[in-house]
Amino acid sequence: MIILTAAAAVTFVIVFISSVASMQDLYRNAFPELVGAATSSTDPVTSYTRPTRETTTTTTTTVETTTTETTPLAPIIATTTTTGETTSSETTAATTQNNEADPVPSSPDVIFTEWHDFEKVSFGQRALLLENMKTSIDKFITDHPDYRISFRYENMKNGETLGINDIEPIVPAGAITMPVATYAYERIAAGTVSPTSVYTYEGKGAELSSYIAANYTQGKKFYLGTLINYAVTYNDTIALDEVIKALGGLEDVAARIGDGAIVPYDKVCYYTDYNKKEYKGKYRTSATDMSSYAKKLYFGSINDTATYKPLICDLYASEVTSPIKNAFPENAQVFHSYGINQEQGSHLDVAIVNYREPATVTIYVEGANDEACNEAIKTLAGYVKDFLDSCY
Repeated sequence: MIILTAAAAVTFVIVFISSVASMQDLYRNAFPELVGAATSSTDPVTSYTRPTRETTTTTTTTVETTTTETTPLAPIIATTTTTGETTSSETTAATTQNNEADPVPSSPDVIFTEWHDFEKVSFGQRALLLENMKTSIDKFITDHPDYRISFRYENMKNGETLGINDIEPIVPAGAITMPVATYAYERIAAGTVSPTSVYTYEGKGAELSSYIAANYTQGKKFYLGTLINYAVTYNDTIALDEVIKALGGLEDVAARIGDGAIVPYDKVCYYTDYNKKEYKGKYRTSATDMSSYAKKLYFGSINDTATYKPLICDLYASEVTSPIKNAFPENAQVFHSYGINQEQGSHLDVAIVNYREPATVTIYVEGANDEACNEAIKTLAGYVKDFLDSCY
């Protein structure tokens, strides 16, 4: 009996060990990625960052060909092409103008709204909604072959981005005011230029593109701080030109704002316009670069309020119509810079949009009709608004 009992016990132990080994093999085969997972990681839990989805579509810029360029390219910083010198002296001859410089205007203070909406979608659902927005924009571009469109969206809350044709060269026109004014305020903060340096108006310029030309006669003086304000809030071409001169001239400013850009503002680039005409020239940028300027300004105004906040307030007080702003409800905060060059058919609106979440929205439409292009910008911005609405 003792021998039989011992034999039975040994048999039981052997069967039990074989069973456990078999189950471990099954586990190892079914879940190989989990074997040793509890001890194999060398990264602490706190180092984990939730990934963001990058859905950027790019196109290759055109190379130089033997096509003859019929229109020479000059630095494009104006909203319209000036064909001659005009003055407003005839309309203001009866009035007496005080030629001394007026105090620098100050735009009303604005504070970024804090949104407390509850996000109703998961990370995966949001990625799908972002993909749907890309599909809508792609379809719009396909349906409008007579336009040349660049689009860039960057969310400053969660880092998500969407870019379509966003590294192609574009003509910024007056929208280049945003990075130029940013640089001007940085120079003022550093003490290398003075906001009270004086410029005397010579009576030149087109009234349609200049608040100064439309309201003052020759001899009126302006402080540099006033010129920056007019360049931003009125898209004043005379003011922008004088600000650039005060900062060292176009070449110096172009090199400064073009440093590290995808399309450097001071370098020659090649591209094909909406009319399928090939161009080469300097003073171009890209939707991604303009978005980067806006993003820098947003975070700068939060981290260095004294330097950047005045520009944020000026952008919010802009008197220039914004197609992007028109796509959002009234409670959205839109800080924008708009540029149009009718000779090149360029229409660019770059904005910091604080609606549910802070984001940059940069939309460029190149086409023959100003009204149609601005409507296209509004439509594309509406896709961003619908996307944000669908997340909350």
